[in-house]
Amino acid sequence: MLWATRLKSHKIFSLADYERLLEASLQSKSASQGKIIHLHLIKNHIPHGDDDHFNQTIEKLTYLYLACKEVEYARRVFDRSPQKPKKVLIWNLLIRTYAWNGPYGEAINFYYKMLELGIQPSKFTFPIVLKACSALQAIEPGKDIHVHAKRLRLDSDVYVSTALVDMYAKCGCLDDAETVFIDMPRRDVVAWNSMIAGFSLHGCYDETMQLLVRMQKDFISPNSSTIVAILPAIAQANALSHGKAMHGFCVRRGYIDDVIVATGILDMYGKCLYIGYARKIFDRVGIDKNEVTWSAMLVLTLFVIL
Repeated sequence: MLWATRLKSHKIFSLADYERLLEASLQSKSASQGKIIHLHLIKNHIPHGDDDHFNQTIEKLTYLYLACKEVEYARRVFDRSPQKPKKVLIWNLLIRTYAWNGPYGEAINFYYKMLELGIQPSKFTFPIVLKACSALQAIEPGKDIHVHAKRLRLDSDVYVSTALVDMYAKCGCLDDAETVFIDMPRRDVVAWNSMIAGFSLHGCYDETMQLLVRMQKDFISPNSSTIVAILPAIAQANALSHGKAMHGFCVRRGYIDDVIVATGILDMYGKCLYIGYARKIFDRVGIDKNEVTWSAMLVLTLFVIL
């Protein structure tokens, strides 16, 4: 490529040239090109903390690394930059990277660092940082972030409020989850599933089944994720009749072919000591068995033997 030839010539570029090269690398999602540009930039440009143009170039480099999932390189550039990014998009990418892949605490740390630097969160910031709070069951930062969302009047956004429901439910604050849920201007299937999963996770069988009924009265049809969310409550309550009903529903809807759904039903039958049905589900899954499927069957087998 022409740009590669020019870089190898060791010619010193202007910052505008570097930005254009980074834009081209971003379009092709080429981290390797970005690394060459990064090295050339280090060799040929002395950074100045008050150089706005230089900082814009560094922002583009950080964004390229994050877009290419080169987290280590992105973090290295971020940590060594005298001036941190001003664009909320880059902060959102950093937070999302850690919220999805861990360590989750880093996502929360980046959120607070962003606030310290006067960067205002967007409606896209809150769902991703709340996901990290959910993963850690970190209720205190979760509540704090809820307050921030309220101040910016973003707490009523469907994605933000659904993330709040999920966070409160996973942290065991079911009353708070329900308060947010009731106040939502509209509730989609994801919001209903978050509520159902929260009550199911904490063994609230009656409330879980009531939510399922309310969901359908609200003209929202359960999907495969709804079933996966309900099954732990059914298993814990040993409610075999409801478990069979869920199984039948999955067969009619075709959800039974989903390995995650099938594994959930297998686990439910096993915990209800309905061993024959559990084995049938296990055999049906066939070559698509995953580690969770095998683990569920192994635990069940050991339980029967012992």
